[in-house]
Amino acid sequence: MFRAGKLTEALAVTDAHNGLPLDAPPIALHARLEKPEIAAGERIGITKAVELPWRYGLKGSKFLSKPF
Repeated sequence: MFRAGKLTEALAVTDAHNGLPLDAPPIALHARLEKPEIAAGERIGITKAVELPWRYGLKGSKFLSKPF
């Protein structure tokens, strides 16, 4: 059984994409039309420098392992 990670889930990548070239359809990259709202937060799953804002993500994204 295929288990998608957060990134592949966010990009809608499936088993059907396995082995396809990244520079040909159906894969395409497009620039954003508007500036995204980026959130910064404390790192998770570590014990050193936890207070540093080294974790970034799209604010409100359901694909983050832990919401900000």
